Amino acid sequence: MASSSGESEPLVSVDEEKELVDYGAASQTPPPVRVVNSTYRGGYEYRKHRHHSDPDGGTVLEKIKQYMPAVHAQRGIFPPDNPTTVSLNKCKQQVLKPYLWILSLIGWRPIVLTYEGSKWVDAVNVVYFVCVMFFIFMGYVISFLACFRRDRGPPVVPVPNLGNETKHGNYSDCQHYMISQFIIPDILHEIAYFYAWYIIRIAKSEQLEMLMEKAFLQSEMQHTGLSQTRLVKTLRWFLWLGFLWLVLSFLDQVLHVISLYLSESDGGYLKVHFWVGDPGTDAGRGILMCLMVIGNTVLDCVYVAVVINYSVQCSLVIYLLQGLCQKIKEKIVDFEQAMKEVMDLEENLHILNRSMGTAVSILMFNFITLIILGFEGILTKESTDNWLSVTVTLLATCLWLSIMALPVAQACRVSAWCRTLRKSGHEVRSRPFVYSRTDREELDSFLMFTSTLDMRAKMFGIPVKASYVFGIVVLIALILLLLFQIGVFSVWL
Repeated sequence: MASSSGESEPLVSVDEEKELVDYGAASQTPPPVRVVNSTYRGGYEYRKHRHHSDPDGGTVLEKIKQYMPAVHAQRGIFPPDNPTTVSLNKCKQQVLKPYLWILSLIGWRPIVLTYEGSKWVDAVNVVYFVCVMFFIFMGYVISFLACFRRDRGPPVVPVPNLGNETKHGNYSDCQHYMISQFIIPDILHEIAYFYAWYIIRIAKSEQLEMLMEKAFLQSEMQHTGLSQTRLVKTLRWFLWLGFLWLVLSFLDQVLHVISLYLSESDGGYLKVHFWVGDPGTDAGRGILMCLMVIGNTVLDCVYVAVVINYSVQCSLVIYLLQGLCQKIKEKIVDFEQAMKEVMDLEENLHILNRSMGTAVSILMFNFITLIILGFEGILTKESTDNWLSVTVTLLATCLWLSIMALPVAQACRVSAWCRTLRKSGHEVRSRPFVYSRTDREELDSFLMFTSTLDMRAKMFGIPVKASYVFGIVVLIALILLLLFQIGVFSVWL
């Protein structure tokens, strides 16, 4: 193919030209011609000689307009004024971009992006990652040295051989429960951090971006009737909840530090102490406490990043499952296409369970232990020295409970919609009107296919269902009631 000017420079890239040729062959129409001097505008390829005619008739611009929209639609690329493009760009600006900023903040993405592989830029990214790791480990170490626990307010524990001073912090726990309350939770946090870091930065997983684009493409191309605006608002809510959690967690740490300074024991105001490496001055202790709060805030950003990533991916999977169930019910797609989409969704769910599902499961150990220890501090009155200690304990327990509940609730919703998809085979088999003209063998084949699906959200490798979670909650409530009745715990007032 050549234009009348004899030029042979390609109209589009080699891959796009191949798609255009294949598309033209399938539709029994000639592919577009080649012209020269390209410029790029608005997602389409233009040329300075775009009005030049080819032997088959029609200008080059007409050929481009004829073929490119079809190919771009197949590839999920729409013109800038397309409603799907507008909604998708809005979602990326309001949801994806802030989330990627959080990933850069905690070192999971380069802080400075470059397309040329500059050594200076690479050096800056490496130095920044080292700084992030420094603050993370600093949070671990200083929290341990100050006996600073994140599950409750500071109890007052007298320490022997200190004269008239009384040291705040759970000093006895630092000595007797050092491994279980500090070292093991920190190791689990670090494992989750590096696991997610490997998935996002080394393996360069784009699962979140891919699911987001697929969800918006489904709503546009297959007319499911699902609201794109509602999806964007839902995803934004996850970001706002994460931000609110970080603010409240920071406030809880500040109140905890203040309570260390202002709590009274034996009529005297007490100060912060470190059971190992105490600076010996109030200024030195204050600097270490500030560094500890900064380090713990970075740790909290890791918690929020993992939970938000998992929750957003669950919402996108739910959105795709809702659309697929609706298309099957209304016979918008045939069975062959529906099976392909089911297999694609099954693969996406498998990747979710294997990647961020694993990271969330690791952090669940920390969430559960912090919640249990927080309730234990309330019930045993260990952190009720004053109203500020009570506030710190209650706020900390509620924060850990909320950040644990969000991914669990999302996993339950995913599993519920997977069960709905499994039942779709029975629904289409029993619908007398929509599928009345469909061959019985096709209906039976689709029924057998959906009945054998094994799609469920998993944590710790265990399927998550609302009935399982409700059963665990009832069992815990029953155990607590029995402990109250036999006098192990007394009502806290």
